[in-house]
Amino acid sequence: MDGAAIQQKVYAGYAKAAAIIGTSFDQYRPAGADSPLAAGNKVASILAALDSSPSYGFHKPNEYGDATWYALINASAIQAGDYITNGTGTYFVAAKQPLLPVLMVECTRTIRVVRQQLQAAVGAVGYGGLQTAAEVPVIGSTDPATHWPASILLGGGGGGQGLGLPGGVMPAGRRILLPPSVPVTLLAGDLVYDDLGRRFIITAPELTELGWRINATEVHA
Repeated sequence: MDGAAIQQKVYAGYAKAAAIIGTSFDQYRPAGADSPLAAGNKVASILAALDSSPSYGFHKPNEYGDATWYALINASAIQAGDYITNGTGTYFVAAKQPLLPVLMVECTRTIRVVRQQLQAAVGAVGYGGLQTAAEVPVIGSTDPATHWPASILLGGGGGGQGLGLPGGVMPAGRRILLPPSVPVTLLAGDLVYDDLGRRFIITAPELTELGWRINATEVHA
């Protein structure tokens, strides 16, 4: 028996287990830079059970600061970058690595990303900082229906020394995870808006085998 045949048996086992203990999710496959959960991107309804441990013992809850889960699911029907959602939780498929559990990431927020246009003028010009009018959409738009589910957790380093005042706080770093199905390249300096109205500036984006891992800092000004 070769590796491909073993892989099929592993996936078949996942599917059988999901059929017994799983719950129903809607499966989406993003197409384009907007609206990854649009009705036209729905692939199917699929059964899945999610565990915090790759041993699938279902004996330990997930912990603070950990967005990763391991799925019992018909892995032959999914691909990295897909989303699954059941109305109470949304997850994306980070990886289907050979003979290993299917790695999922839990989405805590929805986001859009914009890029500031550089001023072409020289000499005495007006204010050159962050300006909403100069923002160009990268993924998503101002319509919440176009936003991308993502994981946003504390981490990714701090953002400077703060104001040095008694009531001042240092901007907190965030770690943002997005699926490998994001069809554009994200850059340092891009701005992220989430569904809570917060704004973050990307300080270090990294495209990995599992998707985008981004360090960002919250911007208050």
